[in-house]
Amino acid sequence: MARGNAGIHGFLLQLYTVFEAGAIILCDEICKRKSLTLSLDDVTGERTYKGIKTYFTKVFPVDGIPWGDLERMKDIRNCLIHCGGVIESADQGNRLKKFAKRWPRKLKILKSGYLFLHRHYCEELLRVTSKFFECVFTGGGFGPKMVQYRFGHVQELIEVSRRERKLRSQSAAKT
Repeated sequence: MARGNAGIHGFLLQLYTVFEAGAIILCDEICKRKSLTLSLDDVTGERTYKGIKTYFTKVFPVDGIPWGDLERMKDIRNCLIHCGGVIESADQGNRLKKFAKRWPRKLKILKSGYLFLHRHYCEELLRVTSKFFECVFTGGGFGPKMVQYRFGHVQELIEVSRRERKLRSQSAAKT
């Protein structure tokens, strides 16, 4: 992992874990509540990103989910976990290179070949994850209060991140 970016990498890994684990729980809960004949275990990909996406696009379609952003987060996570953040070793290396070229203020490929994630991109991924849960909770009929109860901490993380960034910029301006 690129030095100085390990905390951000750790944050992304934890965020992806929250997304995937929460999505699996929601698939199971929706299957029970809606008495669906197909469970997450019955679809191709099962309890992985692929299965989650199949479930919410084909078995129980939910509108508004930012699949492209979630797919990128999965690709970054896989590169970090399976290749230590080295882009050349990653199966999804070409997709990540294209993304880094198009959005250099979100993701960079360092000369050493390591991924470098910008802080504000992590904040964006927090919003993407929150949007996923909001869409599924609404589409599943859980209602907005349940979203706040189960995943309000995601919004709280966004707010804390904004406050800390503001404090850092104020501190930097004083020096």
